[in-house]
Amino acid sequence: MKTVIRFLLVCLIALSPVLGRAENEYIEHEFNEMFKASPTEIDLKESNQIGEVAEDGITYTCSGGAKFFLNASTNSELAIFLVSVKTETPRVEISQIQNLDSISITFTPEWKNNINEVLNFEIYDAEKNEWKNLLTNYQTSTQRTLKLPKVGDYRLRISRKSTDIYIRSIKYFCRTTPDCPNCFVYTPE
Repeated sequence: MKTVIRFLLVCLIALSPVLGRAENEYIEHEFNEMFKASPTEIDLKESNQIGEVAEDGITYTCSGGAKFFLNASTNSELAIFLVSVKTETPRVEISQIQNLDSISITFTPEWKNNINEVLNFEIYDAEKNEWKNLLTNYQTSTQRTLKLPKVGDYRLRISRKSTDIYIRSIKYFCRTTPDCPNCFVYTPE
């Protein structure tokens, strides 16, 4: 009897990670590293207003004065510049990403105030054919994490309200088991 109980206990322990949690995989785009890779991992087009990443199919489309740029403000590193333009709102739209759970954005410069005063984050709701605002969770003065309302296939848009910023990298966390709403989500470090 003890052997059977031990066997069942071992099976339960072995299967518990599979049955009890959903894992997040992540895609990381560190723009300068991708640009300097040989061969380059990001293809810049149309006067650096479009950046395409062939490996995962994500496309960044800049408008309103925003663009990919090398500048002394970022130690001559490639970043997405959302630069102040008087007549337009600089923004970058990110193509649809499947099973997206959350994103983390690293940027320059540092701010002491709340980032929501400076940046506007939106997701596209395909059912309603409209953009919806998202609020961010405060982490550090150079990084923001956005938890999406639910796991899904989303397009994103980031725009600035007043201060120039330079987006250095974006990390996308995607649920590997999207049909498990009650699972504990493990995000590897």
